[in-house]
Amino acid sequence: MKNKILKLLFKISFLPYIILILISLYYAIFGYDVYTWILPTYVRTIYGIEAFIETLTWNFLVLCFIPIIPIVALFQIIYIVLFIIRKIKKNKV
Repeated sequence: MKNKILKLLFKISFLPYIILILISLYYAIFGYDVYTWILPTYVRTIYGIEAFIETLTWNFLVLCFIPIIPIVALFQIIYIVLFIIRKIKKNKV
């Protein structure tokens, strides 16, 4: 039962990355409004790969400062290491 829960949590831990990519694809297709840093003044609307990369970068940084991405990445690394250790022990027996 514990292994099933951990496996489900491992699969769910990829959700933030998928959401980031989907949001960036949305802005790449429908456009992203660029504003200035000093005054919230509209500059232009960007589309395509430029909008994709910019929104992916900004949203990734936001999720790093909120610490969603670091926590998820740490969990994934720990899960993979423990999975490899269990597999090695199982093969030795």
